[in-house]
Amino acid sequence: MKKKLMSILTATAITLSAVPFTASAETTEIPDSTAVSIDNSTIKAYGEIDENIAWTLDSNGTLTLSGTGFADPDHYFSTPFCDLADEVTAVVINDGITTLEPYLFKDFSNLKTVSLPDGLLAIYREVFENCVNLTEINIPDSVIYIGAGAFENTTWLKNKQSENPLVIGGNVVIDGKGCKGDVVIPDGITAVGSGAFEWCTEITSVKLPDSLTFIGEYAFYHCELIETLDMPKNVSVIKEYAFSECGSLKSIDIPDGVKYIYENTFEGCYLLEKVTLPESLLFIGENAFRDCESLKEMGIPSKAEICRYAVGFSGSDNEMLTDFVIKGYKGTFAETYAEENGFKFVAIDEKTDEIKGDANCDNNVNMADAVLIMQSLANPDKYGVNGTDETHITAQGEKNGDMDGNGLTNADALEIQKILLKLNDTPEQIS
Repeated sequence: MKKKLMSILTATAITLSAVPFTASAETTEIPDSTAVSIDNSTIKAYGEIDENIAWTLDSNGTLTLSGTGFADPDHYFSTPFCDLADEVTAVVINDGITTLEPYLFKDFSNLKTVSLPDGLLAIYREVFENCVNLTEINIPDSVIYIGAGAFENTTWLKNKQSENPLVIGGNVVIDGKGCKGDVVIPDGITAVGSGAFEWCTEITSVKLPDSLTFIGEYAFYHCELIETLDMPKNVSVIKEYAFSECGSLKSIDIPDGVKYIYENTFEGCYLLEKVTLPESLLFIGENAFRDCESLKEMGIPSKAEICRYAVGFSGSDNEMLTDFVIKGYKGTFAETYAEENGFKFVAIDEKTDEIKGDANCDNNVNMADAVLIMQSLANPDKYGVNGTDETHITAQGEKNGDMDGNGLTNADALEIQKILLKLNDTPEQIS
C-alpha cells in the first residue's frame, strides 16, 4: 500500500527516509517500506533526524522540523540537511519538539527567520551561531535554558544589543556583555543563560530577581569587579564555571533548595572569605572552590558528596591551603574528605542540647548572650544567622535564645538579663 504526504504536519506521524532527494515535476512514489510519497510541487527534500523527528525543505527555502522530543544530530557536520544549508532561508519548528541540540543550524548563512513553538524548553550551544542574516526569531516563555553562543554572530543579536545591552529572550537573559556598572535583572526572569555576562569586566554589581531559578555555565565568568552577590531563594541550579574567576567576590550564601554545585563553579574567587551551604546540597563538584585562597574554613552539609580538589586546594600543583578547616558531621563525606586530604576536621554535633538563653552556644548563659541577641536583631547582615561576622548567631543560637517561644526578639535579651540579675525565676537550664 502507498500513502501520500499531504502536508508538512503529517510528517510527525510517519517515518521518513533519511536520504534527501531532489523532486521532479510530478508526485514521486516511495516504496512500501517507507510508507510515504511526496508532493514535489512544494517539497524539495525531506528526511529525518531520528525516529521521532522528520524534516522537509520546500521550494521557498523553508526548512520545517516536525515530531516530538529532542532535535539531536550527532554533530553539525552530520546534520542530515547540512548540505542544503545555503538553500534555507526560513526555519519552522513545529509543536512537540522540546529541545534544539547543539549546532543544529550553525553556519546557515542565508537563514533569515525562525519560528519556535510554545513548549520549547531548551536551545543549546551554538544552535544559530554564524547565521549572519538571521533578523527575526521568537523565543517562547517556555524556554528555560539557552546555551553559550546560541545566537552568536547573528544580525538579530547585534540589533538587540544596540537597543539594550541586556538582551532578554522570553524569560532568559541571553547576553549582557555590554553592560557596565550596576546591573539589575528584571523581575520575571527565570534563567541567566550560559556565558551571558562572561568576561564582563565593567560590571560592579548584579541584582538578581526572586523569580530566578537557574544560572547557566560561565554565566558570570571573570566578572572581576563583583564583590557581593545576593543569591535569590528560588535558585535551584548553578552550573559549572558560573562564577569562576570573580576575583573580587567576598561572600556567597547558597540558598536552600540547591542540590548540586558543579565543577569549577567558584574556582579562582581569590578574595572569597565566607561560604554558606544549604542542608539540601548533595554534591560539590571537582575544583568547585579551587583557588579560593582567602577561604579558611567550610561547613559541609550532612549529605553532600565532595569531589577531589573541590575545596582547600590551590595552584596547578594542587597545593593544600594552610590550616584549612572542614566542618561537618561525623561519618559523612565531609569527615572522609578531611581525613583523605589531611585537613583539620571539626565535628558538628547533629543533636545539640538546647540550653535556654545560650545564644552564642558556648554552653554558658551570661550577658554576652543578651548582647548577641540584640546585635543579631539590630544588624542581621553582620550578626544574623547568615551574617558576615565570625561571631554571628547560629540557627541553634536563635532557638536557644528564644526564651518565650515567640521567636527571637529584644524581649528575650531582656529576659536573660533579668534572670542573670535574679529579677526573675531562673529556668532549670540556667544555673
